[in-house]
Formats: sequence, structure tokens, C-alpha cells
Amino acid sequence: MSEKKKPRPVAGLLGLVVFVVVIFAVFSSCGSHNSSSSAPAGQSAEDDGAVTDPLGPGAPAPAGLSCAEIGGVFVAHGTDGRGDCEPADQRSKCHVPPGEQDDQYVAYFVLTPPFPKGTVAQAMVTADLATASNADCWKMPLAQ
Repeated sequence: MSEKKKPRPVAGLLGLVVFVVVIFAVFSSCGSHNSSSSAPAGQSAEDDGAVTDPLGPGAPAPAGLSCAEIGGVFVAHGTDGRGDCEPADQRSKCHVPPGEQDDQYVAYFVLTPPFPKGTVAQAMVTADLATASNADCWKMPLAQ
């Protein structure tokens, strides 16, 4: 008489765990490519983290002062095209390392959006440069 082998409970449990992990992985990857997800402005859900300039070719610049209008130059940081406005003046006093800057030093202006065509509110520039220790590194905007 042949003897039947008894099923191993551990092997069955391991198979169930593997099945659940595979199903979870499939559903997780499907959810990350959902085109109706809420991605930050300038970023689509399909581009896997790449941020694009919302002010691409042909788009009008938002109200405010351009980086060039305040004597700055756009400097990109990282690889996604975002950056800030730093003084175009090449003197060393206009590019002091962060640890050596005093409290009134204006090293850069944040652009909105943070891309080459972004702008800075005139009121912000005027207020920041009124007391800046390096105000001569920037160009004060004309009062309106």
C-alpha cells in the first residue's frame, strides 16, 4: 500500500506570502502611474519626479521683477532646472560664503516660480535691499 505524503503547512504558508507580496507590488506600481494623481505644479504624474519649468517657451512671465532687472543672474541648483537669483556682480564681496555672511547680507532672491523666467516681488526686493550690507551688489528697482 502506498503511503500518501502529508502537505507541509510551512510550504503552503510561504506560497500565500509570496502571492500577497506579488499582488501588493503589482497594485503599488499601477497606482504610481495614475494620471489623475495630484502632482505638484510643474510636475506631471508620469514624469517620475522630473520638474519642468511652468514658464516654458511662449509663456508670459508673472508680475514682478526679473532677475536681470535687480542686477542678478539665474543660477540653477541640481538637475531639474530650478534655481535662484544671485548677484551678477563678480566682486568677491558679492559672493561671500554662507558661514561668513552677516545677518543683513542678501545672497540671493527666491524666484516665483524658481525657474529662469521667474520673478521677485518689487516690495520684497526694496525691503530686503534697504538694509542689506551688500546692497551695492544688487540694482535697486525704481519706485513705482
